[in-house]
Amino acid sequence: MNSTQLPVVIYLNGASSAGKTTLTHALQERLDGMFLRLGVDPVTSMMPAKYKWDGTHEREGLAWDPPEERDGHVVIPLHIGPQAKKVFDVLINMTLATVQSGVSAIVDDVAFGDAQVSRWRKAVHNVPALFVGVHCSPDILDARERARGDRPLGSARAQHHLVHQGVVYDLDVDTGIMSLEHMVDLIVAAMDSKRIAFMTGITQQ
Repeated sequence: MNSTQLPVVIYLNGASSAGKTTLTHALQERLDGMFLRLGVDPVTSMMPAKYKWDGTHEREGLAWDPPEERDGHVVIPLHIGPQAKKVFDVLINMTLATVQSGVSAIVDDVAFGDAQVSRWRKAVHNVPALFVGVHCSPDILDARERARGDRPLGSARAQHHLVHQGVVYDLDVDTGIMSLEHMVDLIVAAMDSKRIAFMTGITQQ
């Protein structure tokens, strides 16, 4: 198998409304071969309504905590209950099953800091994996959240303070100041290097 046939994982981590979905679609168009989009939103959409937001068991799943004020702005933290944590484990296992089937994956995630990202690193340690931090300013997050209208205003800003804590990525991009084309160029080049380095390591063993 040459390096271009080797299934890979591109892991994108950032707050809601950071631009990960748009970036994923652009990568799917640019990259050769099949890259499945796997993400926290598609997985949580499969959860029963009673475990989400205003459901009867939301505290076991996903819920919005009461608003707080941080740095002069109202933020709305996300509560992740034990059932939601199990669902997030499903996302890891789905990703592993995808690459084991010979298909590459782009993961669109909202992981809260190094502890959660490290679980992903451990899970995909035996395949080429590129970890990308997707950033933008809190003000841009607010504007995008307001425009999309499907999130409580202040939820993305609350995540902004948490998602990248302690995480060292292979690559960082900023969707507020970088063009989509440039970000895709950077990620594709970095992923190609990861594939080649992985294959080189195998042949040298």
